[in-house]
Amino acid sequence: MQAREGVRAWDPGALLVPRLHPSEDPAAYRALVGSDPGVGVIPHRAAALYDLLGAVDAVLTFHSSVGLEAMLFDRPIVSLEPFGEENPFSYGREGAVARSAEELARALSEDVAPGPNAQARRAARKRYLKDNLHAVGEKSAAQVRALIRALSSKGAP
Repeated sequence: MQAREGVRAWDPGALLVPRLHPSEDPAAYRALVGSDPGVGVIPHRAAALYDLLGAVDAVLTFHSSVGLEAMLFDRPIVSLEPFGEENPFSYGREGAVARSAEELARALSEDVAPGPNAQARRAARKRYLKDNLHAVGEKSAAQVRALIRALSSKGAP
């Protein structure tokens, strides 16, 4: 629920959309959030990942590889680390880190709105993709991005 509190503090009208891992039971999440209109739980396979990435303002991850795909869609990434565990995926350091609702609200405010922090993080995401996605270089990364955009029913902005 810290994620919901952080998102609400950032923007009271924002919607938090947890997209579950295949091993997670949506019933447990739905019971936890109850009738909160600010949370929409999406079971695995109920919505295409790339469609969601094309529509969101930011991506919150918790030990998930989805951050790499989010970078391809040029989305701000916040690694949720509520127990002080560092994200095991190396891209986690290219986004913001939040260990509390307050840190999440601050990270979203700094990374989603235009400004120096958002620009610096965007540049870091681009460098990471260039350095790690394909050793061949930026052209290959652009081709992979185009492929993922094509897989999305609406395409990424």
